[in-house]
Amino acid sequence: MLFKVRNWLLPCIRFRTFCLFLFSMEELFPLVNENGDLIGKATRTLCHSGSFLLHPVVHLHVFNAAGQLFLQKRSMSKDIQPGMWDTSVGGHVDFEETVSFAKTDSESTTASTIASAASLKISAVSPATGTVYGLSAPAPWLRTALEREACEELGIVYFEPVFVFRYSYRSAFEYELVHTFLTVYDNPLSVDPVEISEGRFWDLSEILANLGKGIFTPNFEGEINKVLEFYLKTTQTLEK
Repeated sequence: MLFKVRNWLLPCIRFRTFCLFLFSMEELFPLVNENGDLIGKATRTLCHSGSFLLHPVVHLHVFNAAGQLFLQKRSMSKDIQPGMWDTSVGGHVDFEETVSFAKTDSESTTASTIASAASLKISAVSPATGTVYGLSAPAPWLRTALEREACEELGIVYFEPVFVFRYSYRSAFEYELVHTFLTVYDNPLSVDPVEISEGRFWDLSEILANLGKGIFTPNFEGEINKVLEFYLKTTQTLEK
Protein backbone atom coordinates (compact mmCIF):
# COMPACT_ATOMS: atom_id res chain seq x y z
CA MET A 1 0.00 0.00 0.00
CA LEU A 2 2.79 2.38 0.86
CA PHE A 3 4.42 1.68 -2.49
CA LYS A 4 1.15 2.51 -4.30
CA VAL A 5 0.79 5.78 -2.39
CA ARG A 6 4.30 6.73 -3.31
CA ASN A 7 3.60 5.90 -6.96
CA TRP A 8 0.49 8.09 -6.79
CA LEU A 9 2.41 10.95 -5.19
CA LEU A 10 5.32 10.88 -7.59
CA PRO A 11 3.54 12.66 -10.49
CA CYS A 12 2.33 15.34 -8.05
CA ILE A 13 5.84 15.87 -6.72
CA ARG A 14 7.20 16.10 -10.25
CA PHE A 15 4.47 18.54 -11.24
CA ARG A 16 5.19 20.71 -8.19
CA THR A 17 8.90 20.70 -9.02
CA PHE A 18 8.10 21.65 -12.61
CA CYS A 19 5.87 24.52 -11.43
CA LEU A 20 8.60 25.77 -9.10
CA PHE A 21 11.04 25.66 -12.00
CA LEU A 22 8.68 27.68 -14.20
CA PHE A 23 8.15 30.17 -11.37
CA SER A 24 11.89 30.65 -11.05
CA MET A 25 12.22 31.23 -14.81
CA GLU A 26 9.26 33.60 -15.18
CA GLU A 27 9.73 37.36 -15.03
CA LEU A 28 9.25 38.74 -11.53
CA PHE A 29 7.74 42.11 -10.69
CA PRO A 30 8.29 43.99 -7.42
CA LEU A 31 5.20 44.62 -5.32
CA VAL A 32 4.72 48.00 -3.65
CA ASN A 33 2.29 49.85 -1.42
CA GLU A 34 0.65 53.10 -2.52
CA ASN A 35 3.63 55.07 -1.21
CA GLY A 36 5.91 53.15 -3.58
CA ASP A 37 7.65 51.16 -0.83
CA LEU A 38 8.76 47.65 -1.76
CA ILE A 39 6.75 44.97 0.02
CA GLY A 40 7.37 41.78 -2.00
CA LYS A 41 7.47 40.20 -5.45
CA ALA A 42 5.23 38.20 -7.78
CA THR A 43 5.30 36.74 -11.28
CA ARG A 44 4.13 38.67 -14.31
CA THR A 45 1.36 36.11 -14.83
CA LEU A 46 0.03 36.55 -11.30
CA CYS A 47 0.14 40.35 -11.52
CA HIS A 48 -1.80 40.28 -14.81
CA SER A 49 -4.38 37.66 -13.87
CA GLY A 50 -6.80 39.80 -11.88
CA SER A 51 -4.96 39.50 -8.57
CA PHE A 52 -4.67 43.31 -8.48
CA LEU A 53 -1.32 43.18 -6.75
CA LEU A 54 0.09 46.69 -6.93
CA HIS A 55 3.30 46.81 -8.98
CA PRO A 56 5.34 49.74 -10.34
CA VAL A 57 5.58 50.81 -13.96
CA VAL A 58 7.38 53.71 -15.66
CA HIS A 59 6.17 56.04 -18.40
CA LEU A 60 8.36 58.47 -20.36
CA HIS A 61 6.89 61.24 -22.53
CA VAL A 62 9.45 62.23 -25.15
CA PHE A 63 9.20 65.78 -26.50
CA ASN A 64 11.42 67.28 -29.19
CA ALA A 65 12.76 70.84 -29.26
CA ALA A 66 9.83 71.87 -31.49
CA GLY A 67 7.39 70.97 -28.71
CA GLN A 68 5.97 67.86 -30.38
CA LEU A 69 5.35 64.64 -28.47
CA PHE A 70 6.40 61.20 -29.71
CA LEU A 71 3.75 58.47 -29.51
CA GLN A 72 4.14 54.77 -30.21
CA LYS A 73 1.51 52.55 -31.80
CA ARG A 74 1.28 49.26 -29.95
CA SER A 75 2.04 46.12 -31.93
CA MET A 76 -0.93 44.02 -33.03
CA SER A 77 0.75 41.09 -31.26
CA LYS A 78 0.15 42.74 -27.88
CA ASP A 79 -2.37 40.93 -25.67
CA ILE A 80 -3.59 44.22 -24.16
CA GLN A 81 -4.78 47.17 -26.31
CA PRO A 82 -3.11 46.14 -29.61
CA GLY A 83 -2.95 48.72 -32.36
CA MET A 84 -3.61 51.72 -30.09
CA TRP A 85 -1.43 54.81 -29.79
CA ASP A 86 0.31 55.04 -26.45
CA THR A 87 2.90 56.82 -24.30
CA SER A 88 6.35 57.30 -25.89
CA VAL A 89 7.88 54.70 -23.57
CA GLY A 90 6.23 52.50 -20.99
CA GLY A 91 7.04 49.31 -19.15
CA HIS A 92 7.21 47.36 -15.95
CA VAL A 93 10.00 47.42 -13.41
CA ASP A 94 11.85 44.11 -13.09
CA PHE A 95 12.28 42.84 -9.57
CA GLU A 96 16.02 42.38 -10.11
CA GLU A 97 16.32 46.12 -10.77
CA THR A 98 15.27 46.81 -7.20
CA VAL A 99 17.68 44.35 -5.55
CA SER A 100 20.91 46.29 -6.04
CA PHE A 101 19.57 49.53 -4.58
CA ALA A 102 19.35 50.33 -0.90
CA LYS A 103 17.08 53.11 0.33
CA THR A 104 18.34 56.46 -0.95
CA ASP A 105 18.73 59.54 1.19
CA SER A 106 15.88 61.97 0.40
CA GLU A 107 18.24 64.93 -0.06
CA SER A 108 20.30 63.16 -2.72
CA THR A 109 17.11 62.09 -4.51
CA THR A 110 15.82 65.67 -4.53
CA ALA A 111 19.16 67.07 -5.68
CA SER A 112 19.28 64.55 -8.52
CA THR A 113 15.78 65.46 -9.70
CA ILE A 114 16.39 69.22 -9.58
CA ALA A 115 19.68 68.73 -11.42
CA SER A 116 17.82 66.80 -14.12
CA ALA A 117 15.29 69.58 -14.44
CA ALA A 118 18.00 72.22 -14.66
CA SER A 119 19.85 70.36 -17.40
CA LEU A 120 16.63 70.21 -19.42
CA LYS A 121 15.74 73.85 -18.72
CA ILE A 122 12.41 72.59 -17.34
CA SER A 123 11.42 73.60 -13.83
CA ALA A 124 10.35 70.91 -11.39
CA VAL A 125 7.84 73.34 -9.86
CA SER A 126 4.33 73.80 -11.21
CA PRO A 127 3.72 77.55 -11.66
CA ALA A 128 -0.02 76.88 -11.37
CA THR A 129 -0.06 75.24 -7.94
CA GLY A 130 3.44 75.67 -6.56
CA THR A 131 3.69 71.91 -6.13
CA VAL A 132 7.28 70.76 -6.23
CA TYR A 133 6.96 67.52 -8.12
CA GLY A 134 10.66 66.76 -7.78
CA LEU A 135 10.52 66.54 -3.99
CA SER A 136 8.38 63.41 -4.29
CA ALA A 137 10.87 61.86 -6.70
CA PRO A 138 10.73 58.07 -6.70
CA ALA A 139 13.37 55.50 -5.84
CA PRO A 140 16.56 55.32 -7.97
CA TRP A 141 15.71 51.85 -9.29
CA LEU A 142 12.83 53.44 -11.19
CA ARG A 143 15.31 55.45 -13.21
CA THR A 144 17.19 52.23 -13.99
CA ALA A 145 13.97 50.69 -15.32
CA LEU A 146 13.16 53.87 -17.25
CA GLU A 147 16.56 53.92 -18.94
CA ARG A 148 16.26 50.25 -19.88
CA GLU A 149 12.78 50.69 -21.37
CA ALA A 150 13.77 53.84 -23.27
CA CYS A 151 16.75 52.05 -24.79
CA GLU A 152 14.80 48.90 -25.65
CA GLU A 153 11.76 50.60 -27.18
CA LEU A 154 13.19 53.71 -28.86
CA GLY A 155 16.97 53.35 -28.75
CA ILE A 156 17.23 56.38 -26.44
CA VAL A 157 20.44 56.76 -24.44
CA TYR A 158 21.99 59.62 -22.45
CA PHE A 159 18.83 61.51 -21.60
CA GLU A 160 17.71 63.36 -18.49
CA PRO A 161 14.23 62.43 -17.24
CA VAL A 162 12.17 64.80 -15.13
CA PHE A 163 9.74 63.18 -12.71
CA VAL A 164 6.24 64.64 -13.15
CA PHE A 165 3.88 62.69 -10.89
CA ARG A 166 2.77 59.29 -9.66
CA TYR A 167 -0.68 57.69 -9.63
CA SER A 168 -2.34 54.30 -9.30
CA TYR A 169 -4.18 52.78 -12.26
CA ARG A 170 -6.53 49.80 -12.11
CA SER A 171 -7.56 48.04 -15.32
CA ALA A 172 -9.68 44.92 -15.75
CA PHE A 173 -6.59 42.75 -15.26
CA GLU A 174 -3.99 44.55 -13.16
CA TYR A 175 -3.19 47.29 -10.65
CA GLU A 176 -0.24 49.57 -11.44
CA LEU A 177 1.58 52.33 -9.61
CA VAL A 178 2.54 54.53 -12.56
CA HIS A 179 5.57 56.83 -12.34
CA THR A 180 5.42 59.41 -15.11
CA PHE A 181 8.47 61.22 -16.46
CA LEU A 182 9.18 63.52 -19.38
CA THR A 183 12.28 64.45 -21.33
CA VAL A 184 13.32 66.53 -24.32
CA TYR A 185 15.25 64.50 -26.87
CA ASP A 186 16.27 65.45 -30.40
CA ASN A 187 18.53 62.58 -31.41
CA PRO A 188 17.30 59.93 -33.88
CA LEU A 189 14.89 57.31 -32.51
CA SER A 190 14.89 53.62 -33.39
CA VAL A 191 11.60 51.83 -32.61
CA ASP A 192 11.51 48.20 -31.54
CA PRO A 193 9.53 46.43 -34.32
CA VAL A 194 8.43 43.66 -31.94
CA GLU A 195 6.84 46.01 -29.41
CA ILE A 196 5.85 48.89 -31.69
CA SER A 197 4.18 48.84 -35.11
CA GLU A 198 5.00 52.50 -35.81
CA GLY A 199 5.82 55.76 -34.09
CA ARG A 200 5.95 59.48 -34.84
CA PHE A 201 5.97 62.94 -33.30
CA TRP A 202 2.55 64.56 -32.92
CA ASP A 203 1.61 68.22 -32.61
CA LEU A 204 0.00 68.78 -29.23
CA SER A 205 -3.11 70.22 -30.87
CA GLU A 206 -3.48 67.01 -32.90
CA ILE A 207 -3.33 64.91 -29.75
CA LEU A 208 -5.95 67.02 -27.98
CA ALA A 209 -8.22 66.91 -31.02
CA ASN A 210 -8.19 63.11 -31.04
CA LEU A 211 -8.79 62.45 -27.34
CA GLY A 212 -11.90 60.36 -26.72
CA LYS A 213 -11.98 58.95 -30.26
CA GLY A 214 -10.74 55.47 -29.36
CA ILE A 215 -7.27 55.70 -30.90
CA PHE A 216 -5.31 56.23 -27.68
CA THR A 217 -4.95 53.83 -24.77
CA PRO A 218 -7.10 54.65 -21.71
CA ASN A 219 -3.95 54.96 -19.61
CA PHE A 220 -2.48 57.56 -21.97
CA GLU A 221 -5.72 59.55 -22.06
CA GLY A 222 -5.87 59.46 -18.28
CA GLU A 223 -2.50 61.17 -17.80
CA ILE A 224 -1.78 63.25 -20.89
CA ASN A 225 -3.59 66.41 -19.77
CA LYS A 226 -1.55 66.61 -16.56
CA VAL A 227 1.66 65.95 -18.47
CA LEU A 228 0.90 68.68 -21.01
CA GLU A 229 -0.11 71.12 -18.27
CA PHE A 230 3.20 70.54 -16.51
CA TYR A 231 5.23 70.75 -19.72
CA LEU A 232 3.54 73.82 -21.20
CA LYS A 233 3.39 75.92 -18.05
CA THR A 234 6.99 75.22 -17.09
CA THR A 235 8.37 75.91 -20.55
CA GLN A 236 6.25 79.06 -20.93
CA THR A 237 7.49 80.34 -17.58
CA LEU A 238 11.09 79.92 -18.69
CA GLU A 239 10.43 81.79 -21.94
CA LYS A 240 9.20 84.94 -20.12
